[in-house]
Amino acid sequence: SVAWDFRMHKSAVMGALEGHLYEAEVPDPPDFGFNFMRRLFYYMETWLLDRMYPVPRWQDQDIPEVLRSIENSTWAYIVFNTVHDAQLALNTIPLGFDFEGAKVLVRSTLDEPGTVRWDKVGKYPLLSAISQALALGSLVVLIYILWVLWLYLPSAVYKLQFNGANGKNPGTIASLMFTFIVTIGNILADLAAFVVSFLVGFVRRDTAETVYILCYVSFTVAVIMLDTFFSYLKIRDVVLAGDIPFDTEHDFSSFHSLLSRLEAWGFQQAIGSGVWAYVTSPFFMSLLASTAWMSWGRIFVASLVVGSHSELVGRRAEKVMQQNGMTKFMYGKVLANTLVAVLVLPWPGGFTWRTFLSLGASNTLVYFNNAWRVLRGSTATMHTTWHVEYVCQQLLAPIVGLILVIAVFKTNCYAPGFCVRGVPFWSMGFSIWLGHTLLHISLLSRLPAVYKFVELHGPEDTANEATFADIATKGPATWFSVNPIHCLRSKYVYEHNPPCDFYRCGREEFMRANPAIGCFLSHEIDTLVSVRSSCMGNSPHP
Repeated sequence: SVAWDFRMHKSAVMGALEGHLYEAEVPDPPDFGFNFMRRLFYYMETWLLDRMYPVPRWQDQDIPEVLRSIENSTWAYIVFNTVHDAQLALNTIPLGFDFEGAKVLVRSTLDEPGTVRWDKVGKYPLLSAISQALALGSLVVLIYILWVLWLYLPSAVYKLQFNGANGKNPGTIASLMFTFIVTIGNILADLAAFVVSFLVGFVRRDTAETVYILCYVSFTVAVIMLDTFFSYLKIRDVVLAGDIPFDTEHDFSSFHSLLSRLEAWGFQQAIGSGVWAYVTSPFFMSLLASTAWMSWGRIFVASLVVGSHSELVGRRAEKVMQQNGMTKFMYGKVLANTLVAVLVLPWPGGFTWRTFLSLGASNTLVYFNNAWRVLRGSTATMHTTWHVEYVCQQLLAPIVGLILVIAVFKTNCYAPGFCVRGVPFWSMGFSIWLGHTLLHISLLSRLPAVYKFVELHGPEDTANEATFADIATKGPATWFSVNPIHCLRSKYVYEHNPPCDFYRCGREEFMRANPAIGCFLSHEIDTLVSVRSSCMGNSPHP
């Protein structure tokens, strides 16, 4: 199954593959029996729908010319009849072979048909992904800088310049505005991470999800560091003005070092309040907004649109109503939650229990959101490796390392014989954090039975005895039926009769069997019911 570079012809390719689904459906004429305002909204919605979910426009005679202009990429998937045949081939040519003056490398893979993003394959996939990642990464950094300069910085400067004498606060409107700005920042982090991960040409879905988590966590850390810096400046000014009691025996000016200031109860109380506000308002609100939209908001709006547009039928209505497949994006939000909870630990204990209750409530929200999407709101999802989980465990290592540094900070000069001040303390803290992080990651790499990428098989004898035909009879998503160009070449180049039909979840009845070209799907009613059930779940495919 050769991977082809059809990025410049994606609309024509997908139109040729799905055209028969639209041709078989005759939309009802629109009903214009409503007032002027409703008709105005109707035309606006129709304009948006025509651009977001267009009806494919293609001509049958143009497809062969499109196929001749498409170049193949530098890789392909070789499909063997049995697992034993694949192992035998790998043992025979472990280093690859020469073909027409070029070296062909052969290796095993955990990829499955449902985890390859065929529309992202370029002639040189790795170089293409790196160049696009650099370009979009630069755009994300620019967006972050603009958000800081235009939204966050003016609000932070206003808080710094506010006169907090006699315990005055900026007021409800200013607090809500700051919450709104930071919430926008978190939503921008979500959108930026999605753009970088899914618009860049990462061929494997696991790779795209990993990049999303890395981008989201990095953006969140940058926002937290920025907010912590301005919070420190504000608290320092308030304490210097005498509006917050700093210490019962000393004033703020007697504490010249940052460590001495952080150890004072008044300062800890003030900065703990700032971190707690960050936990309860902007971060929690952005999480609630994203989960509410992804789980219930989008499908509610889509149902209203489909119900009010009689011309939306068949495949177009399916696309409007269809939820995206389940992803592992929530891991990024859970990691950010954990980081914020850890940052509360250095401050007075009154903030700790409230923070961890909020953390539990947030993770419960994530759990129920994912459970609803898996059971009710998303189509089939396939994950064949532990790559995303492994990366998340590695990202957790520096967060857990902060707990050890905080323990050293809390016991410094309180335990007998242990008191380090100044630069040596910060050097010791950094060394402890770095040492824990490296040890944590090295232990993860030495636990292959738990975290190493594994391939999920049934009993070994059953996996070796089952043939490709046995599995493809019960599963429509094969290495041939999910490859768009392979299906079109089967029809227009090789002129198979019937050709290899393209797989669409929920449209298995349109697929025809042709054992001569590797298409074995059975159309028995029990098989189709089983296939339709697996389409809405997490069953594996051949």
